[in-house]
Amino acid sequence: MPSYCSYGWETNTPSTVETLPKETNTPSTEQTQPKETNTPSTEENQPEVKNLSLEDERKAISIANCLFFVLNEHVSPAINRYFFKQNLLAPTGNDFAESIYKLISEKNNNMDFLSKISSGDLYEAVQGRNCICHLNIEKIYSNWEQILCCWAIVCDAVDEPESSNSIREVRNRMNQQSFKALVGARSLRLAIPDYNEGNAFALTEILFASMLKILAPSIRRFLTSTTTDFQCPSLDVFQNLKEILRLSRAGGNLLNNGEFPTDVENTLKVSIEARNSVCHGRYFKILRDWQIYFVSWLALLDAIKDCEAKKKLKKVLDKLIESKNKGFSIKPTRFI
Repeated sequence: MPSYCSYGWETNTPSTVETLPKETNTPSTEQTQPKETNTPSTEENQPEVKNLSLEDERKAISIANCLFFVLNEHVSPAINRYFFKQNLLAPTGNDFAESIYKLISEKNNNMDFLSKISSGDLYEAVQGRNCICHLNIEKIYSNWEQILCCWAIVCDAVDEPESSNSIREVRNRMNQQSFKALVGARSLRLAIPDYNEGNAFALTEILFASMLKILAPSIRRFLTSTTTDFQCPSLDVFQNLKEILRLSRAGGNLLNNGEFPTDVENTLKVSIEARNSVCHGRYFKILRDWQIYFVSWLALLDAIKDCEAKKKLKKVLDKLIESKNKGFSIKPTRFI
């Protein structure tokens, strides 16, 4: 682990994560997904993927960032438009998994519904999303083209040819390894006081990239260096934070407080909440609480004494705060 050193906190960022309101009536796909029975999975009949080399892992992380962009920029909006055109009650928010499960439910009740696609293909689309949100970089590295093709099929099925063509164009450009050119399409202007979906998406993209490139590797390093029980070096922030929470509750001073006193369990819970908001498309919460989310992640990195990761993440937060205070527009690619 890096040696501990301190970095000052931005004076106009929230100083505590305790102000985060409790989430109510917000389903989580980790907890509320229907059981999948007799449905194909992208994980079946595929060769086992071994741990990646450092070079391949870096490439997989760039691919994951592009896939997250495609999911939120092209696939989810296409499905939302389909709900509107068909006068269907869409799930609350922009949760891709919940939207797909809604389509599957409609299809199970009416076999003529979405006749261009099978329920198995819809389940496969969710499996692709799960690979991204749970940072299964080994499967992302080996299956990213299959994931994109499946999402394009979904867009074709909901009569969104422009979206499916955009996804296929992304696939072609990714084969040319033009990763950074594919993300950060929207400008971000935090000075806008009202809800703006473009701002929400851009913030979500920055939060995801920060989680993917800074937070996830740091948490993995901490677990692999701290406990012998951590056998699988996964980047899955959701599972790894739950593991740290479990170990902390079990005692043993797993997390020693760093620069500032902090409620470790609360920090872990808010860090998980931040991850869930990003991966479940909770745009209203992200626009409202993005500073709280960043501060919770900074507090976590402070607690695990990862000085370099904390410095990188604080640099992102400082740029966002400067943008908000000065009222200028920025591109997410400045951060990712």
